[in-house]
Amino acid sequence: MLQRLRPADLDALGLVDAIQSLCEDWELRSGVACVFHHDADLRIDAEPARIAVYRVAQEALSNVMRHARASTVRVS
Repeated sequence: MLQRLRPADLDALGLVDAIQSLCEDWELRSGVACVFHHDADLRIDAEPARIAVYRVAQEALSNVMRHARASTVRVS
């Protein structure tokens, strides 16, 4: 239940690596290539904003799996 409320990867990995991990796990589950592009200096200091960015990426990938016939996904 706690994982559903607060992604543990954010604390363990940081935002960039947590989204990278999200993309890699999603790619394994979906069979669709997922590429994550980001600015090297991506820094979001406010914790609620980091959670929101992670959740937006998570929801976007979920929507791709449900509604798109994509062969590749790019998260940036």
